[in-house]
Amino acid sequence: MWRQKSKRDYGKLTYNYKTIDVHRAAASVWLELDLTSPKLVLHKCSNKNCFNPEHLYLGSQSDNIRDSVKDKTHYKARKSACVNGHAYTIDNTYWYKHNGWKARYCKVCMRRKSKENYKRRKQFDDSRSN
Repeated sequence: MWRQKSKRDYGKLTYNYKTIDVHRAAASVWLELDLTSPKLVLHKCSNKNCFNPEHLYLGSQSDNIRDSVKDKTHYKARKSACVNGHAYTIDNTYWYKHNGWKARYCKVCMRRKSKENYKRRKQFDDSRSN
């Protein structure tokens, strides 16, 4: 483990007057990562301070997000209620695919929104027929 941490909670070190994340430095040595590369160094163990090369692999931002959702560290994966406070339960949650990702919404809020849209459309249609 690394004791010095960056603002994002990753282990850090200073080399040639530059601060580098420790896991990126480890990847440059053991995984032959060019430090100027846009590739991300991801953790198999989900421990931000880890720099064990056996726990690291190179990936993209999509891989990183997919891992965070799988590991329940993504901010949306940890949400237990919708913005209106309705719990995400089996009965109250609708799951759907959005751009290849699994997404969810609250059934109570969707019912209310559907009713409001219906009333608005009905009022609009009524006003046009008069």
